[in-house]
Amino acid sequence: MSPTEALHSALAAAGGQSGLARICGVSQTAVWKWLRQAGQISAEHCITAAEATGVSAHDLRPDIYPRSKVRFLSGEPNPGPEPISAAVAAGYGKSATILPLTAGGRA
Repeated sequence: MSPTEALHSALAAAGGQSGLARICGVSQTAVWKWLRQAGQISAEHCITAAEATGVSAHDLRPDIYPRSKVRFLSGEPNPGPEPISAAVAAGYGKSATILPLTAGGRA
């Protein structure tokens, strides 16, 4: 689903532009601008709209809410590191050294 399609789904769930505007605490004109000019909801209001409409924050703004982050925000169990992160971490595993912190917060 594209961000524009997700925005249309959120609009339908909210009862239209005025409904989504009330949910997000913005004017109906602001919602119209998201729809007609930006093609996606503003980053500032994404989570509020997702929680109120049931449309995934990832679907609304995949550029700032990847699936793994959306799981964390929704309280779903953490699936663990993404494959690339695990591979990178494995590469650093033998060379990493954990330094104890002193009372001042520095090693």
